[in-house]
Amino acid sequence: MDNAVKALIIAGAVLIAILLIGVGITIFNSASKPLDQGQRQADKQEVEMFNNPIISCLGQEISGNQVKTLVSAITSSNGQNTEHKITINGKDAGEYKIGSVSLRKKYNATEDIDGIGFINNVNISEVTATPKAD
Repeated sequence: MDNAVKALIIAGAVLIAILLIGVGITIFNSASKPLDQGQRQADKQEVEMFNNPIISCLGQEISGNQVKTLVSAITSSNGQNTEHKITINGKDAGEYKIGSVSLRKKYNATEDIDGIGFINNVNISEVTATPKAD
């Protein structure tokens, strides 16, 4: 009889231990969800902070002055951020030269975005004037 009582006590202790482990896992899982959401929010804010100085000139027709400002902002960003670099494509065999920007012309600037959401490439092209019909 003494052995049966000890066996029941051990079995009860094992069941209580399993129950406590299950509760601990449940609490851990419920606590990690807000942490994951917070991390995703921080990542989203990092992408927005990186893209904001550049995005205002993209997707629209811009002046030569705005192109110079855009190129300057990209150069500054590339100097400060070693993880995410932005390449500029356009005139002069893929390298956009600030001296080749005419203040009298209009330009289009579009972006390419990587899988995370960071701008990684800016394409600048000169807007061609449409001939007037006589």
